[in-house]
This record gives sequence, C-alpha cells and structure tokens, in this order.
Amino acid sequence: MHVSSISILAGFAMSLGVSVAAIPNTVTLRDFFGLTFNRPLYVAEVPGRDSNFVVVEQLPATGTAASVIAVRRVNGTWTKSTMVTVTVVTNQNQMGLLGFAFHPQFHTNRKYYLSYNPNAATSLIVERVADTSFIRDGGTAQKTILRAVQPQTNQNGGGIGFGPDGFLYIGFGDGGGNGDPQGRAQNMDSLMGKMLRVDVDGADAFPTDTTRNYAIPSDNPFVGGGHKAEVWAYGLRNPWRWSFHPVTGELWAGDVGQGNPNTTGYEEISRITKGGNMGWPVMEGAHCYPPGTATCNSAGMIAPAQELTRTQSNAVIGGMFFSGNASAALNDVYFYGDNASGRLWGARADRGGAFTETQQLTPTVANLSSFGMDSRGRLFALRLGTGTTNIASNTGAVMILESPDMVPSAIRSTYRNGSRPIARSDLMNPGKYSLRSLDGRGVGPGSRGVFIAVEKNSTATPRLVPLLD
Repeated sequence: MHVSSISILAGFAMSLGVSVAAIPNTVTLRDFFGLTFNRPLYVAEVPGRDSNFVVVEQLPATGTAASVIAVRRVNGTWTKSTMVTVTVVTNQNQMGLLGFAFHPQFHTNRKYYLSYNPNAATSLIVERVADTSFIRDGGTAQKTILRAVQPQTNQNGGGIGFGPDGFLYIGFGDGGGNGDPQGRAQNMDSLMGKMLRVDVDGADAFPTDTTRNYAIPSDNPFVGGGHKAEVWAYGLRNPWRWSFHPVTGELWAGDVGQGNPNTTGYEEISRITKGGNMGWPVMEGAHCYPPGTATCNSAGMIAPAQELTRTQSNAVIGGMFFSGNASAALNDVYFYGDNASGRLWGARADRGGAFTETQQLTPTVANLSSFGMDSRGRLFALRLGTGTTNIASNTGAVMILESPDMVPSAIRSTYRNGSRPIARSDLMNPGKYSLRSLDGRGVGPGSRGVFIAVEKNSTATPRLVPLLD
C-alpha cells in the first residue's frame, strides 16, 4: 500500500517564527571508513542493519564488472565485501553503475534496485533481491524495470530513489548533444530530460512491453494525456544527483549545465515539482538559451533556486538537507558542491523553492561525485578519486561532514496522532504501528530520522513522525 496522504508533525524553525542564525562556515571533513573505492557515487546505510553500509562504484578498476560494495564494522574495523557486480560500459565517464535504491520494505522483502549502462546505448533499471545477510545479492535472476535507449554517451543522469510516497523516481538527462538538438527534454513522448515516477509494486501497465515492467501511479501529472505517463517533471538537462528533503519530502536536484569552463553556461539547483517544466533547452537557469538569445517563451517554466556561473561551478553536484535540532545553526541547510573545483556550499531555502541564503564553505572535495546520509542524519560527501585529468584507480573515499553546528534533535517521548498522544514505545511496537523511513531504512531501537507511521487495523491517515536524537 502506498501512502497517498501524510500530515507533517515536525515543524521548521522558519515556519514557527524562530530566529535562524546565519549559516556558519564550521564544517570539516573526515574520511569516514578509512577505506578506498573506485569512483564511488552513492553511499547509504543498509536498512535495519546498524554499522552496515553500501557504496556504489561507478566503474571497475579493471575489467567490465562494476561493484556495489558492502561495508561493515567487524571488531571495531570497517571491512569491505562485494554485494553484487554488473557488467557496464567502461570507456565513458558519464556511464557505468549510476544509481542504487533500497525498496521501502527492504528489511522484509530484501529488494533493491540498480541503474546502469550495460552498453553505450542503453540505460537499465533492474530489481534484485539480497540474501538473508542483507549485504550479499541472493543470486536470483534480476527483473528489468525499465530499459531505455540512450542516444549518446553523455548527459545520462541515472540517479534513482524511492520518494516518501513509496514510488520509484528515475532521473534521466536529455540524451546528449550540445543544446539538446532533438528537443527531447521538452518532448513529452520521450523519457529523456525527465524525472520519472513509477510503481514497482503494482500490476504491470505494459504486459506486452519487455522494456517497461511497472505500474503508473494514478496521480502522475500526465496520466491520460496521451504521452509518457511515467513523467513527473520535465525540461531537465542532466539531473546527476538529487534527493528528498528528510522532513517535507520535497525533491531537490542539481542539474548540470551546458558548455565548458571557457564558455557561457549555468549550473542549477532546483526544487522539482509535480508536472513542473524546468525550462531546458528553452532556458538555462534564468536565461534564454542558447547564450545571446534576446527573448524566449518561458511561460510556465520554473526558475531554479540558484544558478551558478562558470566561474563558480563546472558541474554542479546536487546535495542533501541536514535536519537536526531546530536551534542548531546548520539545521535545514542544503549542502551541495561542484565536481571540478570541489567547492562546497550550504544554503537555506524557503518553502517556495528559492534560496534565501548561501555560504561557501572552507573545505573542498576534489572530484566530488555525490552526497549521502545515514540513519542518524549524518551527511557524507563522496570523492571519485585523486588526480585531476585522470582519476587514479581505487583512490575514492567517503567523507563525513562534521560541525559543532550540526546537532541532532532530542528524542521525544510522545508524539501526537491528531489530538491523541502516541507513546514512543507504542510507535516501536510492530503490533501497533508499521514504520518506514523516507528512504527505505528499517526501524529499530535507537533509530533516528523521520519516519512514516501507519497505525495497524486503522483507517487513520499515515503520519510523519520524528525519531531524532
């Protein structure tokens, strides 16, 4: 069952009228695992498994098998093992193993999802099942969720993730070529240049199509319109990394811009909304495209929360919000960065999707590729590896962002379901409530984060409840 309606119980400092301190430049970086990886793109904690993580390696150091690496603490030491490998195209730096997602019920069904390029002309989204260790693949045949043709080898996107609604979101770039020459991002009959939203648990909407094996959520914005009903939002160039706000569920993305360091171009951070047209290739950022175009029809197009010029960023890396104690100076700050320079920024956003304050941070992450979050709400920045022109093999790392201003919230002893108080002990009782996190993590003693609570044997509206410390 998918959650169609939720009530927000956790408030925000801004919405409550609490004064918000300026974004402090106090973040430092530390190698979290003390291990190296080959072009890491994704890190997450294994649902329901404390001190167990997965790290996705985009490309192999040798051969053609890219790996998902399981990392766990054994006798106080982080150790690596291989969860699964898939064959990928290896001679393209924007292709390979690009995305990973745990099913929202992974702790019971052990399903997980991969996004990768088995060859230079294909994007493949598949479902696999882990064994009972939860950190090794079970060895059964994978199920194709979506197979899409990639016209060129760049601007693939490739990120995947489950939203707070339980549906799988898929981000695809425009298919490559300068300026989206085929106009795919604005073409509603193409999957390219889009954010897609599909139901991997429902009855197959395309039983005769082996390349599409999923249901279409009935509230997708273009259902019944005669076009691709999978589309959630469009007008994207290359949504490389994106994430959901841990409390509001809003989808925020970094959209990599056109051009190179010597040309005019803009990188974008945007809030992606249902049915939203993000503008590409009519607009890039707040500007008509191509550069020098005096006027364009931008009616209905959504401006980014922030645009970055070529002097600031050459390839923006979409980030994540830190959600902690309301009095902490870095609470509800969005962290993002730049692949080329390694610059990091923090920003505050209003509920209208605009940045109200930004702060460039002192530390940098050379060859920044992505961000991640664990069940404690801690944030990580991933480094592809060392070197500038040619990234050395097995030199990537997972760095944790640390600051005295990133303070988690205190555990609350009671929550409210309407006017009725809910004891934390009841919430943690599986006979009374079914809990799942916004990104599929399991729930157990000491769990932290914001979780969706569904009362057993009740028609009450599911609730978002904070389990933070």
